[in-house]
Amino acid sequence: MLSTEIGRLSGDEVGGEHIFDDPTKAYSALLTKVDEIIDVLAGITTNEVATLTNDIVFEASNSIAITLDGVAIASTPVVYATSNANTQSLIVAALEAELLVTSVDITSDKVLTVTYADFAPHVIAFVTTGGSNQAVTTHAITTEAGTSSTVNAVEKLKFRF
Repeated sequence: MLSTEIGRLSGDEVGGEHIFDDPTKAYSALLTKVDEIIDVLAGITTNEVATLTNDIVFEASNSIAITLDGVAIASTPVVYATSNANTQSLIVAALEAELLVTSVDITSDKVLTVTYADFAPHVIAFVTTGGSNQAVTTHAITTEAGTSSTVNAVEKLKFRF
């Protein structure tokens, strides 16, 4: 049996009888396949990954308001904290506190890479105020969320008794 296909249950797997002869055996048979179903789903879905790129580094007196899907996040605004690196670390912590964000990596002094927690598209926006200069941030999707294809997903999830 292919690892991406949930196959027919043999008589040995369900106690030698046809599973529909005893409803408890049918239920038990389904439970034996749960891990396979989870593996298949994990293989056909992808979390969205995006980059947040600033045109310049953050500087003294900057205040960064952050929204996720148009809603201000709880830990906003983030205020410049001694250096660009410290400010980026505060932004990472603020974003990672959000349920929709799995992780944020500091890719460079101007780029953060965000992995979202679910399989839906999202948008993070920064509005920088204060200071002599204000960074303009661009959100770009590097890995789209979703499944490889609907037909492929359905074929991989089929199972028969």
